Amino acid sequence: MNICRKQFNIGASIERISDRAALKRLGSSRLILVGTLHLDIALGSIIRSFLDTIEPELVCVEISPFSVEFRKRHQAGWIAGLEKVLETFPPAAKTHAAVQLLRFQLIMPYEWTSSSSYAQEKGIECIPVDDSHIARKELPTWESELITRQNIMGLAGTKRFCLVRYLLEKHEEAWHYLGTGQGPSLEKDLFRWLSEPVWQNRERGLASRLSRLVNSCPGPVVHVGGWMHLKSDGDRWKTLAHMLERLKPSRVLVSRDKKGTPLIRILD
Repeated sequence: MNICRKQFNIGASIERISDRAALKRLGSSRLILVGTLHLDIALGSIIRSFLDTIEPELVCVEISPFSVEFRKRHQAGWIAGLEKVLETFPPAAKTHAAVQLLRFQLIMPYEWTSSSSYAQEKGIECIPVDDSHIARKELPTWESELITRQNIMGLAGTKRFCLVRYLLEKHEEAWHYLGTGQGPSLEKDLFRWLSEPVWQNRERGLASRLSRLVNSCPGPVVHVGGWMHLKSDGDRWKTLAHMLERLKPSRVLVSRDKKGTPLIRILD
């Protein structure tokens, strides 16, 4: 079967992808760091199943309070604006993988929707723990910079690629870095962004807020965020996992195998 014609299974259950007993044992950890691939939106149900299994006392998500509220107010308008711009393009533009990725970017992150719906049902808190400073600068520019004919023309004009294969390659890349300490391309350092002060400050802020929340919570805390924050080896640039190592967090990667089947990889 051509992988590019494959549709990811949005309704996959956790029983199919991992050992429930092993996952349940994670509940003895004070802090569980869950790493995701941000734009693989079909993994929302796996996040939800994971939370149902762990039954945390508190859920935190790598998103800022400003981002949550701003996205709630503007998401519908962003998507309507994108559709209006796309009406001026040939139909093929809508299916271009780069345009689809932009659409995924404009909707509320699945990490937040899955986590917050779980928390609401269980009567616990779901806290957006990221710093709002960056979102305040970036999100108000999206309508004028991303949802424009010029930007869509640039995206649709790039070489077409298979979205499914692209996402699977990103999952494989994450596993190489977290599982072996080396990425598939040795010359490409995906963590170079951490050398910039603004991102180091953001990482320290995340670690500080999570540390306070864990120390004030009697039960397990689950934090859901991007997989790069889980890298704990090496000393070139410190990640969230480095900064929280005194809490001995468990690390879990929400991933896919080479065929696209969802996986929960328990790193430690």
